[in-house]
Amino acid sequence: MELLPNEGAEPDARPYTFAVNGRKVYAKGWNWVPMDVMYGVPRPAKLDRLLNLARQAHVNLLRVWGGGLIESEAFYNRCDELGIMVWQEFIQSSSGVDNIPPDAPDMIAMMVADAERIIPRRRNHPALVLWCGGNELTLDSEQPCDDDQPMLAALKSVVARLDSDRLWLPTSPSGRLFSNSLENIRRDPHGLHDVHGPWEYQGVEGQYTLYNQGTALLHSEFGVEG
Repeated sequence: MELLPNEGAEPDARPYTFAVNGRKVYAKGWNWVPMDVMYGVPRPAKLDRLLNLARQAHVNLLRVWGGGLIESEAFYNRCDELGIMVWQEFIQSSSGVDNIPPDAPDMIAMMVADAERIIPRRRNHPALVLWCGGNELTLDSEQPCDDDQPMLAALKSVVARLDSDRLWLPTSPSGRLFSNSLENIRRDPHGLHDVHGPWEYQGVEGQYTLYNQGTALLHSEFGVEG
């Protein structure tokens, strides 16, 4: 697995085109959140149904959202069998509460110790293609955090040491702007490298206006009311 530069991207943009054995793959899929509030209870039939629905919908990548959890062995085994790639985030998520990861040494040490136990348990699954530091970790300016943030630098180092063949992103979205919006597209049309949003239906005309003008290299989260 590798990430290749997107065609026409700015030179300083991260590469977001997934390639498997040198062959470019158009990544399409869903965020995956805990499928049951009673997570510790095995739900093999429900898991199989949901992952088969994803496969039937031609999903080839599931992003295990950082507000959720490190997914189970059963989840990874089934994704291996179905050929669905997995983007696994460490369990950090802002969701509008506190966007910057903690930098207290004891908290970083705890997260590193967790990562040292988590990574060896998941790294032998071919479905796993990417580790990510967490969901929507941003500075006060709504600019996504980068690898120079202490917590993300520490997690990146653990991944490099224990699972060096896997891809890495510091957070999702990874910048340089956070939001997919007409305002951002007009202000900096080449700056929407990896974005989130919107999460509401924009209206019959507004929905098509926004997405027809989209310039993002990777759109790693969006949605509408269900």
